[in-house]
Amino acid sequence: MNLFLTPDELEELTEYSRSKQQIAELARQGIPFGITRTGKPKVVRAALLQKFGVTGAAEAVESIDIDALNEVVNNGKKATD
Repeated sequence: MNLFLTPDELEELTEYSRSKQQIAELARQGIPFGITRTGKPKVVRAALLQKFGVTGAAEAVESIDIDALNEVVNNGKKATD
């Protein structure tokens, strides 16, 4: 499962395909989000699950393997390499 909602999931959630409209709808619904440097909204999946009362969402975020995530970001190299 991805850390962030996919573009298709964002469109399904907001019922808008344009970023500006998605941002307005996320704000209207009180769903926490960030905005990328290209102006697209990013929603952390666990925050959305918590917003809708899905139990265990916080634990899912806490169990993310940060070292593995950093390896993916750094093309397979550990931060200590």
